[in-house]
Amino acid sequence: LIAGIGLPLAPALIIITLAVTTSTLTQRGTTRIFFVSVGVGIFTTLMDVINVPWHLVIPNLPAYTSLGTGLVSAIFIIVILRQFNRLTVTNKLLVGFTGLTLLVSFAQGIFMLRNLAAVVEESATQQLGAAAEQSAAVIDRYLSTNLATVDAAAQVPLLSAYLQLSNDLKSRNAMDGEVNQFMRNLRSADLKNISGYLLLDSKGHVVKDTTGYMFPYSAQTQYAERDFFTRPRDLQQPYISLPQFTDKPNPASAYIYLAAPIIDPRDNTFLGVLAARYRANALQTLVSGLGSKLGENSFAALYAPLERNFIQLAHGTRPETSLALIGPESAAHLVALQNRGYTSLQFVPTTTLDMPDLLQSLRAANNDPLFVAPETYAPLAADNETDATDDPYQAYAVPLQSANWLVAYFQQQSALTASVDAQVNNNQLLGLLVTALATIAAVFFAQAISRPVTEMEAAARRMAAGNLETRVTVTSEDDIGRLGETLNLLADRLQTSLQEMEDRIQSRTADLARRNAQIQAAAEVGRAANQIRDIERLLPQVTELISERFGFYHVGIFLLDARGEYAVLRAANSMGGQRMLARGHKLRVGQVGIVGYVTGNRKARIALDVGEDAVYFDNPDLPNTRSEMAVPLMVGDELLGALDIQSTQPNAFTQDDVEVIQVLADQLSIAIANARLFAENQRALEEIRTAYGEVTRKAWFELLSLRRTPAFTALEDRVVPTQTTWDADALRAVQENRPIPAATPDERGCYRLTLPVQAGNIPMGAISAWKQGAPWTEVETDLLQTILRELSLALESSRLFEEAQRRAQLEQVSAQVVTRLRETLDIQAMLRTAAQEIRQAFSLPEVSVRLTGLQPGDDAQSAE
Repeated sequence: LIAGIGLPLAPALIIITLAVTTSTLTQRGTTRIFFVSVGVGIFTTLMDVINVPWHLVIPNLPAYTSLGTGLVSAIFIIVILRQFNRLTVTNKLLVGFTGLTLLVSFAQGIFMLRNLAAVVEESATQQLGAAAEQSAAVIDRYLSTNLATVDAAAQVPLLSAYLQLSNDLKSRNAMDGEVNQFMRNLRSADLKNISGYLLLDSKGHVVKDTTGYMFPYSAQTQYAERDFFTRPRDLQQPYISLPQFTDKPNPASAYIYLAAPIIDPRDNTFLGVLAARYRANALQTLVSGLGSKLGENSFAALYAPLERNFIQLAHGTRPETSLALIGPESAAHLVALQNRGYTSLQFVPTTTLDMPDLLQSLRAANNDPLFVAPETYAPLAADNETDATDDPYQAYAVPLQSANWLVAYFQQQSALTASVDAQVNNNQLLGLLVTALATIAAVFFAQAISRPVTEMEAAARRMAAGNLETRVTVTSEDDIGRLGETLNLLADRLQTSLQEMEDRIQSRTADLARRNAQIQAAAEVGRAANQIRDIERLLPQVTELISERFGFYHVGIFLLDARGEYAVLRAANSMGGQRMLARGHKLRVGQVGIVGYVTGNRKARIALDVGEDAVYFDNPDLPNTRSEMAVPLMVGDELLGALDIQSTQPNAFTQDDVEVIQVLADQLSIAIANARLFAENQRALEEIRTAYGEVTRKAWFELLSLRRTPAFTALEDRVVPTQTTWDADALRAVQENRPIPAATPDERGCYRLTLPVQAGNIPMGAISAWKQGAPWTEVETDLLQTILRELSLALESSRLFEEAQRRAQLEQVSAQVVTRLRETLDIQAMLRTAAQEIRQAFSLPEVSVRLTGLQPGDDAQSAE
């Protein structure tokens, strides 16, 4: 009697019948009652499919019935499963095949519903898409035709020539009447829809307005901020505006402006805009005539984007909602839109349509043109009204070509799917026939064997999820029982293999972590070795790093003495190592302990158990040592010493440890060699620097002792020599080799700054400068020091140049004297020439040359 409840009641009736009869009746009674329940279920389902006229339609009852029967069926299915082991084989087969049949029927129903959804979507897309395309073509044709008319009129030379006249000449020029007549003729082409034509100058001021035959208010009106002026001006193209409200000519009416720019053809200068003011209800009239393309209740709607919303320009069945915003909107934003002319809170009947889902669909229409709208978007007449949730509208949106607008065509889903209902009924009848035949056969062997297989599947899934403790309970000795035993054996082996794998992974992870820590430690030691040049700082820091990163009990570094006979402990981290350092611990090379062995044989050695190693040296300062390793420190073929490492754990070292420690030892060896080389270079450089400074100091002393020491004072207009007297500040600046600023001004109000003058980094003099009014700043002092450094270089260069000249002169004089002496072989002539040339070369007043026969020990009287 009630439509829509037969299909959910049929399987519930069959399940309840099985649950009750299999536990209470005999086999024959169970079979009879079962067939009766199947027949009743088929009959109730058939009544739903046929849809007989006496059906009573109760909204939402089919959904509630499906939920209730589903819960009841679940309860009775649990009852059946719990008593399944006590059922006869026939009842097991009956229950199993019935469940399989219901499962197949359910799957068929889902598949059919999915196909129905696909068919509905495809049908809606095809039908609605075609209707929307046709509607868009009609609107595009209307808008593009009228826009082309406005654009063609804007290109008439009369308008461009008129706009180039000054304002005082426009009304007195003969073109004024021609323009008036031209614009009236344009308006007369469509008096029903065109309210008037506007002629705007380049600043947006109204020059002409045909509304009311050039009403005088137009001369004071300007639309410089409206889009129908700014867009043609900026884009240099015709433009269709959104509906707008203006105070004049009628504040209660919305208008759409079709505008085109007026361009000077000579230089493409923008002169103004010609705009046709169309009544917005013209769009509503146009859209209303596009309805019923897909039958009753189908209609079109026109939308335009407006900031974050869409504005409904026209609605095929609800004209009172024209110019309403789609979606909820705040009052403040509505007022802002009204101030800009896009809405009128006073005259628009419906300001907003609270439909956020429709707004979201319109925003995504370019990517997904097919969408659903609720039935409340266009409610039917009272005699045709249905539940809004039962029959919503399907819609398809198409963008216009002439404007950035959307046209959507709507039709109720029931009308779109009417052609599919017959196919759905046929599929349901076929499903009923299959279900009846499968149930009457009643030979469903699968369920009898499915339970143990299902248990095995569940156990296998738990094993796959990681629960290897799961085992299958074997209740039979047939093939299924042997399969369960095999599955349990597989689980045992998997569990064993997994445990072994986890142990290996854990061991390898620990090894990798240790190796990674060792490599990181080696890298840190290498960085420290590269950064520290002082060997006395380098070695202790390396022992601390190795001990900290590797966790060793004792780390010591031995270096060979100068004769290469002993390995001397130079650094250690442990307390015992510190005591050994204090008493100068050393081991003879090649003889004592593991260190002696390593330095003698130049290869690493490990004592995994020092108690059993014959080479190990029992050191009382390190009583906890259980294992020891030493590696040589070598650079090329040169042996520097050994790195000694001791641990409190036996067997603490592996071959990997030896490799890492050897790499670390190689880095340390290079660092030690570099540190030694750096120290030697520093000593050599310091010796050279000291020698050069002493030579330079001596040379300057000799130079200044041979000539009068220069001193100068620079005044405002001249530079004059001055006395070389030294005051306290000058002496202090030279002795301390730093600037000496005066803390207070002198009697002239000047602040003095005294700086040392150097020559070859040797203070040789001082310079004093006076500044009027303020102390010397740090920047000024640095600048003077920079200048004095350049002076130092110049002075040293000058001294070297003079010294080179003097040596050249001496060499030249020497060459001349030697040349003159070689001109004769006579001894007296040679002596005479030598005396004369030496006196002339050195400008001496007198030179004496004499020969004598004195012997060592003779006095002056003997010579006479």
